[in-house]
Amino acid sequence: MKTEIKSSMGRGQVKARQVKQESDKYINNFIGNKLGGEKLLSIWWVFVLLIIGGGIVIGVMIFYNAEINTNSVEAQILNSRLGDCIVNNGYLNENILNENFDIFQECKIDKKMFMKGSSFYFNVSIYNVSFYNGTLLLKEYFGGDRALEKDCSVGGSVIAVKFPKCSRSNYNELLYYSDKFNVKILVGSNQKGGAISV
Repeated sequence: MKTEIKSSMGRGQVKARQVKQESDKYINNFIGNKLGGEKLLSIWWVFVLLIIGGGIVIGVMIFYNAEINTNSVEAQILNSRLGDCIVNNGYLNENILNENFDIFQECKIDKKMFMKGSSFYFNVSIYNVSFYNGTLLLKEYFGGDRALEKDCSVGGSVIAVKFPKCSRSNYNELLYYSDKFNVKILVGSNQKGGAISV
């Protein structure tokens, strides 16, 4: 009977069957003797996955639980924007003393961010140096919650967590035609996070 099967199969098919049987035998010997190693390797594999997964979970928890207070940076940015708008190379903005000067439009600041009860405050005071030793208040612009101005002075003298962060700048002896002026800018931010457009 075996001879009948062999005669019906060609020589190439017999050779292929022998090669397959030898390769199966080799694979069975190779894998069959290594079963304990595979179990040991799978334990380490699970351990590594747990370490990586735990690291990711801890990293995400740290990131989302961190409290970042950007109030001082916001105050400095707004202070810089107001300063750039009002002062130009040692000269006072030529329109700033006009009655119809709109500081929000001129400095490109969103007026909605400075409505009553807002988390932002600014005060721009312009003093004439020529009169009363520079103490004559000529013009004042402000926006936002005026209570933040008092909180700025308290927050600067004591350690206060919930108080606004403030930024101050003084520009002295700015020229406006033939007169000299001092400009004081105070900006406070008590923003509780989130994205805004200033």
